[in-house]
Amino acid sequence: MLRAPDQWVGCGKIPRMTTQTNTTTPRELAKSFDPKSIENQWYAFWESKGFYAAGLNPEVKNNFCILLPPPNVTGTLHMGHGFNQTIMDALTRYHRMRGDNTLWQPGTDHAGIATQIVVERQLDAQGVSRHDLGREKFLEKVWEWKEYSGGTITQQMRRLGTSPDWSRERFTMDAGLNKVVTESFVRLYNEGLIYRGKRLVNWDVKLGTAVSDLEVVQEEEDGSMWHINYPLADGSGHLTVATTRPETLATTAHCASGPLDCTSACNSIAAGGCTGASNFTSTCVSTAAPPDPDDAAAMPEDLRRELAELG
Repeated sequence: MLRAPDQWVGCGKIPRMTTQTNTTTPRELAKSFDPKSIENQWYAFWESKGFYAAGLNPEVKNNFCILLPPPNVTGTLHMGHGFNQTIMDALTRYHRMRGDNTLWQPGTDHAGIATQIVVERQLDAQGVSRHDLGREKFLEKVWEWKEYSGGTITQQMRRLGTSPDWSRERFTMDAGLNKVVTESFVRLYNEGLIYRGKRLVNWDVKLGTAVSDLEVVQEEEDGSMWHINYPLADGSGHLTVATTRPETLATTAHCASGPLDCTSACNSIAAGGCTGASNFTSTCVSTAAPPDPDDAAAMPEDLRRELAELG
C-alpha cells in the first residue's frame, strides 16, 4: 500500500493531521487532604531548585539577614521553636518577595553537656566509662552521636515548611566557626561590653563539670532545723543561729544580733536561710555564701562580692 507523501510548502514541512484517542485513566480525587505526601513532594522540589538560597545580587540595594537561634543538635522541636520560626519565616518570605537580597541563616548548637550525658549513658550500658576511652576516643563517640541524631531537628523544620538557606547550614563546632565565637567574646570582654562574674552553678560530681538549670531535676525534701553555737571572740559566751542548712557553717562570714525580723535581715544583711519565711523572728542571723539561687537573689550585690572575695 502506498503512503501519501508529506506535503512541502516552500522550505517548511506541513505535517498531516492525525486523531489520537486519550487512553489515560483519570485519577480519582482524594476524599481528604493528605499533607504528608503533598508537602514533602513540594518542599523537596523547592529546596532542590534553590528557591531559598541567599540573594547575592550586587545591584539590589535592600538586604535582609536573620539568624536562626541555633537549637540543640541532639534535641527536637517544641512549641517555642515553632512560634519563633514561624515569625522568622514570615519575615524572610516577605523580604524575599520584595526582591531584597535575603538570607535566613540556619544552624544548630553543639549542646555539649546534654550530648555528653547521652553518650555517657550509652557507654554505661556497655560497661565502659569516658575515662576508660580517653579524651580523643570519647570525642569520636560524641561526633558519631551528633551525626546520628543531628538531622532530626532540621528535618522537623523542613516538615514545618520553613525556608532558610540550607546550603549555608552551620554547626557551632565547625572548624573556624568556634574560633570566631571565642574571638568575639574576648573582644567584647576587652572592650568592657561584657563581664565575667561569679555565679552559682550546678556542679555534677560525676561529670566533673557544671550543668545548666535545664538539666537539673529539682526535688523537695523534708529538712531539719539545726542550731549552731557561734562562740564570741572574748570567750564570754556564744550566739545561736538556727538553720536548715548546716553545710553553710564553714562559709559563714558574719553574724548579726539584735531585734531583727527576718524580712529586714534579708533586706539589710541577706540572711542565708530566711528567703520566703518572713514570719520568722530572730535575734541572731548569719551571712554565708548563698547555698541556692533563691538565697543568692536575696543577697545584696556588694555583700555577695565581699563573700566571694573571702572565699
